[in-house]
Amino acid sequence: MWEELIAALPDDPAVRINRAVTILKWIDETNNALSSGQIEDADREQQLRRELEAAYALASETVRSLAEVQVDDYRAVLLRAELLSAQARRSELQEALGLRRQAVKLMADALTTDPAQPILAAAFDELVQEFLADEPALGHIQANALYASYQQQPRNLFLLSRACDVLLRNQDPRLSELLDATLELTLPMRGDVANYLRRMDPSEVVANAKQAIASGDWAAARMVIRWINLFKGMAGFKADRRLVKPDLMALLDVQFLDRWASALPSPAAAADDVPAYQIQQFDFPAGVVAWYDYDLDLDFDLFAVQGDQLVWVENQSGELAEPRRIDLPISGAGMRVVDLYPVDDPTRARVDAVADLMADGPPEGLAEATEAAQGAVAQSAATEPTAADVARARRHDTPQDLLIFGPDGVCLVRPVVSDRSRVEGLEVVAESGLESLASVVDVVPLDIESDGDLDLVVSTPAGVRVWQNNGDRTFTDTTQFSLYLEPVPLLHLSAGDWDGDLDQDVVGVDQQGGRLILLENILHGQLRWVDLAQRGWPVVDGLRCAALADLDSNGGWDIVQVGQQEGVVACAHLSQPGQWQPLRRVALPVAGERLEVGDINNDGHLDLMVASAEAIQVIAGDGEWLQSAQPRLLEPTAGAVGFAVIDANGDGGLDLAWHTLQATRVGLAQVDADRGFLLARIRGIADDNGGGRINHYAIGSLLELRSGAWSGRRIVREPMSHFGLGPLEPDNLRIVFPNGLTQDVLHPGRNALVEEKQELKGSCPFVYGWDGSEFRLITDLLWNAPLGLQIAPGEVLPDRRWEYLLLPGELVQPREGAYELRITEELWEVAYFDHVRLTAIDHPADTEVFTNEKVGPPDIAAPRLFAARQKRPVARAVDPWGRDWTEALTAADGRYAQPFRRLVCQGLAEPHFIELDFGRLPVDEDLQLVLHGWMHPTDTSLNIALSQNSHLGLPEPPSLWVVDRDGAWVCAQPFMGFPGGKPKSIVVDLQGVFRSDDHRVRIAGSQQIYWDRAFVTWATAPTTVRIADLALETARLRYRGFGRLLPRDADQPHWYDYSDVQLASKWPPIEGPFTRFGDVRDLLIDDDDRMVVMTSGDEIVLRFALPEVPLPNGWKRDFVLHSVGWDKDADLNTLAGQSALPLPFRAQRAYPPPPDQDTEAQRVWELNRATLTRQRQMPSIWFRQVEMASETRATLPVAVGGAN
Repeated sequence: MWEELIAALPDDPAVRINRAVTILKWIDETNNALSSGQIEDADREQQLRRELEAAYALASETVRSLAEVQVDDYRAVLLRAELLSAQARRSELQEALGLRRQAVKLMADALTTDPAQPILAAAFDELVQEFLADEPALGHIQANALYASYQQQPRNLFLLSRACDVLLRNQDPRLSELLDATLELTLPMRGDVANYLRRMDPSEVVANAKQAIASGDWAAARMVIRWINLFKGMAGFKADRRLVKPDLMALLDVQFLDRWASALPSPAAAADDVPAYQIQQFDFPAGVVAWYDYDLDLDFDLFAVQGDQLVWVENQSGELAEPRRIDLPISGAGMRVVDLYPVDDPTRARVDAVADLMADGPPEGLAEATEAAQGAVAQSAATEPTAADVARARRHDTPQDLLIFGPDGVCLVRPVVSDRSRVEGLEVVAESGLESLASVVDVVPLDIESDGDLDLVVSTPAGVRVWQNNGDRTFTDTTQFSLYLEPVPLLHLSAGDWDGDLDQDVVGVDQQGGRLILLENILHGQLRWVDLAQRGWPVVDGLRCAALADLDSNGGWDIVQVGQQEGVVACAHLSQPGQWQPLRRVALPVAGERLEVGDINNDGHLDLMVASAEAIQVIAGDGEWLQSAQPRLLEPTAGAVGFAVIDANGDGGLDLAWHTLQATRVGLAQVDADRGFLLARIRGIADDNGGGRINHYAIGSLLELRSGAWSGRRIVREPMSHFGLGPLEPDNLRIVFPNGLTQDVLHPGRNALVEEKQELKGSCPFVYGWDGSEFRLITDLLWNAPLGLQIAPGEVLPDRRWEYLLLPGELVQPREGAYELRITEELWEVAYFDHVRLTAIDHPADTEVFTNEKVGPPDIAAPRLFAARQKRPVARAVDPWGRDWTEALTAADGRYAQPFRRLVCQGLAEPHFIELDFGRLPVDEDLQLVLHGWMHPTDTSLNIALSQNSHLGLPEPPSLWVVDRDGAWVCAQPFMGFPGGKPKSIVVDLQGVFRSDDHRVRIAGSQQIYWDRAFVTWATAPTTVRIADLALETARLRYRGFGRLLPRDADQPHWYDYSDVQLASKWPPIEGPFTRFGDVRDLLIDDDDRMVVMTSGDEIVLRFALPEVPLPNGWKRDFVLHSVGWDKDADLNTLAGQSALPLPFRAQRAYPPPPDQDTEAQRVWELNRATLTRQRQMPSIWFRQVEMASETRATLPVAVGGAN
């Protein structure tokens, strides 16, 4: 096909560029597959190797042919260099070095001619490192290129950091000029490195360095490196690095691909008709209208602001009642429907409409959705859900509020919920927490810092303000932490993940200059002002409004802009997370003041509705970019000041409400029964099974609906999202929640409410053992070594990199002449394993052995082995409410004591204790309390949210309390440690803790811990234990996939079925590099900073030698797994959580490593560089994939607007 395209378009450089990119990408992925051991079929492996040779030859021919069509920009140089690098990866050492040297020379020549090429400069900067010592001239080219590229992108923190570093190394006086820029550019981001700045004044460091440079004292000037190294820990560093170090697929010329794709027939035929509307007029003018289901009856009611009055019209299944009114304390000019409660706030008002819903039997549409909804409900229930259970799972139960704003400030209108959990009216909230806002132009809710509640971006006449939701109905102005916010108001604010990097951005229109502005989210509560015209987006004269929509289903959000004279569609392409690029400009024959996007004729293609004072016009979607569409009047309207669109009565048609200066009208759509639709109601949940990280209405989530080759995408902004289907039946609905969790719903039906899936996103790697017939999950690892886990902004939990875990012998049986363990990474995280060792513990069968493993510092978890023969079971166990848990604690049988009644959020329970009575104990003995249980943790985002809430605190770990001589309870051990994650036993030393003859103990705290067993033991006679370290025979890293999460009750840990594997990725990608697949034994033998770096879907297969000495009769063999390493989850608030770098190491004092340990960090990187050669590819949640056959007979990935 490529040869045919080149013959047809001989002068089109895009064909050859795309051919080269796709072949080189295929070569890279095929090499990874071959080196990983994924190809088990020998014939298939040989075929791939033959095809690989052909692909190398084809890539060489294609890259050489670029000169024929005069492709001489940076892409041609990068492709030639990439080809040489690819050839080097399969060559012997000296030949590979020569090939890389050629690649460096190519880039050096290009940068000598034109140094201001940021992407080429960043690639050269990485590749040139190994040649600098032998060729100093390359260092000057490197410095000039980085300096010039930074001048071209003066707000790019990554380029500034690299330029400063290289200029300092070269003793280049231009460094002084850049040092001043470091102070201004980093000012809003210094909170990210606040701990380090306590010992450093950047202004003083920069001033001293500049003085040293001026005097030629470069040794003194080197002190500034401590300041420069801090940039890597700042929020903007990674975002800016992505801009200049994109994936290879970003080189695709997607304009050609879009031209090719436009010739493909759409599975859903476009219709150019406009539905008929049943019009009803209300004789009250309005300044703004909105649809708002304030009483949660699934019908959206009409709301309008008329000066200082709020008017609303009840919608009762399509019948509109008489208007009602309440007075407002301000004169409103706009309103937003918002839910400002955290999803796990126990004080939020809740409505139970299920009794009314089910009174006359399940409503229409419930039966079709039951199967899909039950899948989500049943995740947390051991019993089959009833129709009422399904209905409750599908219904939102917290009413939203109405935020009204204008020149006088803001006011909040809230539904009044009765004692019977019914909505009985509306009221103005006396204290909203937003009283200090004096004048507001626009407001948009979004979860900026991914902590589970909705913050507010507020546009005022003086500029944009960022208001952080503290989780207790109070707000903090955090505008100071954002970058370059200009003092101008923005109109038509719209929020969503526009650039595919999983955080919530904002787009708005500059009210004064008519510019399109992106407020780019760079994590940790920070936004960055970006004028999109400066990134190549088209400019529209007199721009009034804009909307984002994936008009062509290519995975990139296209921007529709409408001005007073013209309209424009800016077609877009998402090449990789953070790389959102304009493709082309398509003119629209329409102008106006307001814009809405939706599929009003249910044909499967998004339509545009544009309102002006003269008319409301519709441009019917065509699945492309509306290139041939002509506007049609939406009869019988005669213009509108503003309007709102939603399916108000759940019949599948998009209903309209619009207003003029004289009246307000409602148009209820008369739907075409032959055209299908889907209504998706997405709910974030709050319970002990993993909720609390997503706002209740899942605002900001991405929905992707597929039916065969057709796909439609929506950002959740309302309680209900509408898809038109035409003749299609939906196959799959994928949800990407604002925190990165994904969920797929097969055959979703209609009007289905899908819950946030009850599943961990990050915890720790799992270890599975062979029980003689199958692999079974034993427990999780590395619980003491979380990296970048914030317990408050800038405050990081320390890590302890080693652990000694007991593995029961019945789960570690010989398999094919060895003991085989499998360590899997199944969640959204990165694991680092430096060393593993398995030790056999042989002991009499009537004796139990335990390690001293617990979550806690080394002084309470020092390695020690306990042998328990004499055991005193608990005689009585009660909680603060008198509930008896004695039976639950007699054996480790999966029946758990839950000594709390209420959970605040995942990981945080109400303060509680469990009181254990063992009777009189022999206090002269070496008493040890053995506890078996599991705990559900918070994560970084929840910790951030808790730290913002003045009424809550972080979970309190268990403490040990005893009774003193006065009968009072006193704390004997403020921190006794706790079992990390999945069920484990911990040992608590009771020697010397008792203060009286009353030997009861209490375990008190507020962590979400479930206890399964408790007893006291002491040594009555010496116990013989035989210990043998087992040789690690083999260790192999490979891709495995993801085990199935088993159904569970609320007090049970998450458990997985090893035998039921899903190969497809469940999580968004984490930036690498990761350890190449294959033999990793040498990396795990010693504790030496050489490590295995693994991520979601990876598995290490470990085989250990059997002991030479047989097990005596009457004895039992257990095992201790000693592992050294770290774990880092990809929570958006985890420091460096979206990348495998920087690498941790033995001597690190903090993570990310502090600046004064940069030399050691570089040493560890160099130690592991050779094995860290694997990258993860973007999953298809952002892309539509197209496959084309190549001349190599392999399948090359070809993108239509994007690929993976």
